Amino acid sequence: MDSSTDSHNLNFRAYIIHFIGFILFVYVVICLYIVRSPLAFNDKLHKVILFTAHPDDECMFFTPTILHFLQEGSVVYLTCFSSGNFYRLAEVRRKELHKSCQVLGIDKRNLQILNESHFPDDPATDWNVKDVSDVMLEAVNRTQSDIIVTFDNGGVSGHRNHISLYNAARHLVETKRLNEDIKVLVLETTSTFRKYLFGMDLPLSYLTADIIMVSSVLNYITGWRAMLKHWTQMEWFRWLYLMFSRYMIVNTLKQITNHCSK
Repeated sequence: MDSSTDSHNLNFRAYIIHFIGFILFVYVVICLYIVRSPLAFNDKLHKVILFTAHPDDECMFFTPTILHFLQEGSVVYLTCFSSGNFYRLAEVRRKELHKSCQVLGIDKRNLQILNESHFPDDPATDWNVKDVSDVMLEAVNRTQSDIIVTFDNGGVSGHRNHISLYNAARHLVETKRLNEDIKVLVLETTSTFRKYLFGMDLPLSYLTADIIMVSSVLNYITGWRAMLKHWTQMEWFRWLYLMFSRYMIVNTLKQITNHCSK
C-alpha cells in the first residue's frame, strides 16, 4: 500500500515538473520570437500615450506593454484620469503613482494625474464620453503621440471607469477626430479563468492575439516592484493577483479602427 502510494506521488510530481517545464519552454520561445514579431509594433520608435483610470492600473494591467515600448526606445506618456480618491487617499496615491512610474522608467515629466470632480474614482460611475475624449485628444496633440493604449470594453475587471476610457477612445476613432496615422490599441479582457492562469495562458494568448507583449523574467519582477510602490492598495487579494494574473506577464491588444471596434 505504501509502495503504491509513493509510486503514485512520484508520478504525479513528475507530471507537474514536466508541465511546468513545458510552460517555461513556451515562455522562453515566445520571448525570443516576440522581439522580431511584427505583432509587437517594433517597426519604428513611437510616442505612446497610455490612458488609465486609477493609480496602480499602469502596473497591474499594462506593465508588459509599457516596458516593451520603453525598452525598444520609444517614449511613453501616462495620463491617469483620477487620483484614486475612493478611500480619501488621493495625495498618498499620487505619490505612489510617481514612485511606480520611476520604477517602470516613465519620465516624471511624461506623467499627468487628473483630479477633476467629473472623473470620480467610483466603480459605479460612468464618465462622460465627450469629457474624457476631449482630455484624450488634448493629451495626444500635446505629446504628439502616434499610439494610444487603454482598456477595452470589458475594462479587464469590469470597472466602469476603465470602460469609460474605452468608450472615449472609440468615440475619437469613430468621429475621426484623430489623425489617420494614430493607432488606438486596447487591452484585451479575458475570461476570469484565463485571467488567473499566469504563464499557462501564454500559448493561447500567442495563438489568438492580434498584438502581444510578453514580459521577460526581469520585466515581471519590475512589475512587482512597481506595484509594491502602491502600498496602500496591497490587500491580501492583490498579493494573489500579482502571483497568478496573466496581465503581469502578458498583454494581448486589439486595434480600434474606423471600420470595426473590437
